Amino acid sequence: MAKSIKKLKALSFQQAVAYAKTRKGEDFQERYFEDKESFIAMMVSQIRMEKDLNKYFNDYYNAIVNEVNWNKYKAGAKVSDLLDEIPFMTSADMRLEQIVLDNMISAWTYGLNQTKKDLKQDHDGLNKFTTDKYYQLAKAHAKQINKTTRKFVMDILKNERSLEENKVKEENSIDSMFSRLSDRLKSDARAESITDTETISFFAGAGAVVINFFSKFQKIKKRWLAVSDKRTCERCRNAASKGWVGKDFLYNVQFGLVKTNPAHGRCRCYVEYRTK
Repeated sequence: MAKSIKKLKALSFQQAVAYAKTRKGEDFQERYFEDKESFIAMMVSQIRMEKDLNKYFNDYYNAIVNEVNWNKYKAGAKVSDLLDEIPFMTSADMRLEQIVLDNMISAWTYGLNQTKKDLKQDHDGLNKFTTDKYYQLAKAHAKQINKTTRKFVMDILKNERSLEENKVKEENSIDSMFSRLSDRLKSDARAESITDTETISFFAGAGAVVINFFSKFQKIKKRWLAVSDKRTCERCRNAASKGWVGKDFLYNVQFGLVKTNPAHGRCRCYVEYRTK
């Protein structure tokens, strides 16, 4: 489904819903469909971000293959030092941050509007407050994605050298390592998973910012809504069983103790708010 619509500049509402359900299941939270135009914009941005991520990780892979000093690697140089020598790495966080900033604004805006709708409130000072938070969140998320990416790249490089030292691998072990790096870095599934998770993270993150802003003036409650099908994990079911709780209540999920969704990669849950 995604590949068939990537070239479109816009989607119909039916296409956007079909795309979301293809990725997240037929019982994808209907709450996300309430504002049709905003939902379509969010899905178009998600498709675009997936494409941008695929290109970014392809560039990341090419930089490793073509710019790492493999003679130093074979001589036992620290893997972290070898990666730091690659020109690509000096701008990696900034490049990824721009991808997030360019593509997650639709999810962020939709999250802001839906939360204000839940609370039936707005405020003149909210726009400036949330804009600053958006840039902070984009920077933090880009840094975390690159940190995770760098870790598994280093693990592959270190593991390959360990196998070589123990004479388990053959002469073409470097090529074999490139193949594993390609499978991990250039995988469509990786870009899809990151994009799905980031979309919901920014939608939910915007809501949390709105809640923090209005909580200065009144008490707010929330509840976790989970999809009721066999794909829903036990922790998401448990979070949903808590019902209405205070805004600072912490849910124990795969990502740790969190105040809002997502609970894990590709989480389909939703957190709803109301004033007491």
